Amino acid sequence: MLFKQRKIWQLRFALSAAEGLEMMAEKTFDVVVSDMRMPGMDGIELLTQVKDKYPDTVRMMLTGNTDLETAIAAVNAGNVFRFLTKPCEPEMLVAMLEAGIEQHRLVTAERELLTQTLSGSVKLLTEVLSMADPQRFGQALWLRDSVRTIAHNLKIQHSWEIVLAAMLGDIGCITLPPAVISRAREGGQLSPEEADMVVRVPQIGYDYSPVSKRWTAN
Repeated sequence: MLFKQRKIWQLRFALSAAEGLEMMAEKTFDVVVSDMRMPGMDGIELLTQVKDKYPDTVRMMLTGNTDLETAIAAVNAGNVFRFLTKPCEPEMLVAMLEAGIEQHRLVTAERELLTQTLSGSVKLLTEVLSMADPQRFGQALWLRDSVRTIAHNLKIQHSWEIVLAAMLGDIGCITLPPAVISRAREGGQLSPEEADMVVRVPQIGYDYSPVSKRWTAN
């Protein structure tokens, strides 16, 4: 059915779910299409593992098992992009794969844009923090490295978000005048207005951090 596409797409075929996972461990795939009933591991279990291990890979199911329960399980567990039933015309399969490839392109392009935007924002904010309060900036670097190590040891996925949050935890300090920063650090006397400014530092950091905005949006 996909013979004509061999010059357009890089195609790989697996005779079992286990073989497919072995292929995916060696190479990145834009789209994976799975049958439902297979020896050793069914399609829902396979697509669930693909979702967990390779979340950017678009997942589809092509099966002769047309009952509603199977479709619901595939959507809920494997988060499938398309559910196709056999027999499937070659034109339909090609069209669905093209849609899957486009979906993968959109997902990865969005992530790349987000990463570039976040990286630029974080770089600017940390440079401002380093100028406003060098000591606090040094503490932020230490905290970032510590959190990165902990996240790595705990095998936390998408740990970059946590690392960035740690790095920007004190970004609200850039709103404080240097004299207020110095007195607050040394335990000096602050006026009511200055004390209020210090108390509001965490909220200001949350309001203006691009990482916190991403979490709120999610």
